[in-house]
Amino acid sequence: MESGIPCLIGNTSDLFNENDEIMKYIVTKAEDNPIINSSIVIKCIENKKKIIELYKCWKEKYNIKAKESIEEFIKK
Repeated sequence: MESGIPCLIGNTSDLFNENDEIMKYIVTKAEDNPIINSSIVIKCIENKKKIIELYKCWKEKYNIKAKESIEEFIKK
């Protein structure tokens, strides 16, 4: 998504757990089912701009948390 291309993730990833809105667009519950995934991919294509905007907002918050975690780790 960093390149501006929405991508699907499996439902075992916890990367976007705090963002239900982005998850509704990109999470697949059937990684091995092309019929189900084709509808999710179409939904991604139709909502590409919104997904990327959601991702960028998520990334800003995630980067802040990551930086705080690194700083906390270094202090120890």
